[in-house]
Amino acid sequence: MNHSTMLTDLLQLTFGLHRARIACLTALVIALFKVKTVNLAQLATAFPGPAEIDSHYRRLQRFFKHVQLQPARMAQFVLSFLPDALYTLALVLQLRFKRRHQFCSHFNAKAL
Repeated sequence: MNHSTMLTDLLQLTFGLHRARIACLTALVIALFKVKTVNLAQLATAFPGPAEIDSHYRRLQRFFKHVQLQPARMAQFVLSFLPDALYTLALVLQLRFKRRHQFCSHFNAKAL
């Protein structure tokens, strides 16, 4: 089993999208590692297959137009690859951020 197949299976389990969208998401994740940017035009250059770059670009546009990835599921997916200590640290930082955001929102509401 190659890495892209494993990634496809993991993404399918996490997000539950149909096969064409999972294939696009898999290519997107791999392209992110290759080009190290979130610019769609540059990501399209790293997509596999014989299609032209413009076709890959339009595919990415359609993907983001029709698919909303839930942030909680994305975080769960990324954190599942971290060792337990880093996972715990990430959860603590997330909790602190939430508390700080709630405090600031509460403080700002009182100031109004």
